[in-house]
Amino acid sequence: MSEKKIKKTQVLKSLIEGVNIYTGAEIEGLDENLKNDLTYILEYLLKHSKANTTENDTQQEKQVVAVEDKRDEIVLRKGKITVDGQKYSLAEGAVFDSTGMRIPDARSGTILYKYYSKIDREKLDEEQLLEYIKGIKYAKCLKLCTDVIQEELEKEHSYSFIRAILPIYTSSLRELKKPKEAISFWNDNENYYYAYESSALYTSLASAYCDIKDYVNARKFANRAYAMSGGGSGHKNELSLVYMRIKREAGED
Repeated sequence: MSEKKIKKTQVLKSLIEGVNIYTGAEIEGLDENLKNDLTYILEYLLKHSKANTTENDTQQEKQVVAVEDKRDEIVLRKGKITVDGQKYSLAEGAVFDSTGMRIPDARSGTILYKYYSKIDREKLDEEQLLEYIKGIKYAKCLKLCTDVIQEELEKEHSYSFIRAILPIYTSSLRELKKPKEAISFWNDNENYYYAYESSALYTSLASAYCDIKDYVNARKFANRAYAMSGGGSGHKNELSLVYMRIKREAGED
């Protein structure tokens, strides 16, 4: 068996007390000045050792807090979720079981509604709240999405947040087969929200007018979206699809 290691502080304390720590014999001839020097060194070492212990404890506490924070992290669009005791993977509205198989939309809709409706929005900062709204839109929890946006529009938010959620709101109303409500919302509130206009918002409204077969206004809003987007790039993005729809349904050459 290896001999137990003796700490330096123990050796110093023994010397100050006039005892050889290894033999137990008394030590003679130590003057007071030497004892004072040894006492100073001992106090320094003890203080330094205590500081290191405190620092290590603090680091361990920080690590524990970091683990707890990670454990409590709220998944908004991608990650692992648990609903009714079952574990799933969430990826932009799609739900996968523990084997990696995608769950059919008919069933995943119920799972996602249960998950999202239980999230406490009061605990989310504005960036997380926007991710939450996008998440429920991707999940096709459209009624929940419009209800949440209606509530948030009554609160104080940043310019960028309001500008981002307006087209999500009108688009969700369209997907709920309520294009007239999307149009009425903008007509009733245009003066208030005019500063928050965006290409995405006007594209959504152009689609809403297409839904009700009002192609004159559909083109007007599509042109607004086109102007705000800087002319577009010619690719088949959402706005170009709206123009194609107007041309096809309006019977234009």
